[in-house]
Order: sequence, then structure tokens, then C-alpha cells
Amino acid sequence: PHAGKPVVFIYDGNEGGAGLAPILYENIEKLTEKSLEHLRSCACKDGCPVCTLSPKCGTFNEFLDKWAAIRVWERILGGKA
Repeated sequence: PHAGKPVVFIYDGNEGGAGLAPILYENIEKLTEKSLEHLRSCACKDGCPVCTLSPKCGTFNEFLDKWAAIRVWERILGGKA
């Protein structure tokens, strides 16, 4: 669903989940930094299934934007990255 403001979703594609949410929560700063690094290092121009897009997206990736995700992560990190 579109939230009407910048949002980053990180999801687990395994049915029932893999139990990663608590681990990710405890390591949110490292996760944020690594996510930003991953987005920046992807060779695609505007987003691809490796960095941004999802074949399971219910809105056909309409609201998924690689460069917006980079800006959101940079803002979350407060310019530390």
C-alpha cells in the first residue's frame, strides 16, 4: 500500500517468515547502512529485482523507486553515510 510519504519496506519472502525481524530490529543501524550501500552499488539505472523491485509487488512496482529509497536511507542516517 502507498503510505503517502516516504517509506522503506524490508520484507521476508519466506512463508511464515524466517524469524529475522527481531534480529533486524536489534541491528537497525547496520541494516540501514548496508541497505544504502547495496542500493548505491547496484549497477542498474533506476531499480531492478536485485536492489529495489519485487516480482511479488501488488502494485506492480509502481511506487518503488531506487533513488527515492537512497534519499530516504540518507535522511534516516542523517548524512552519516
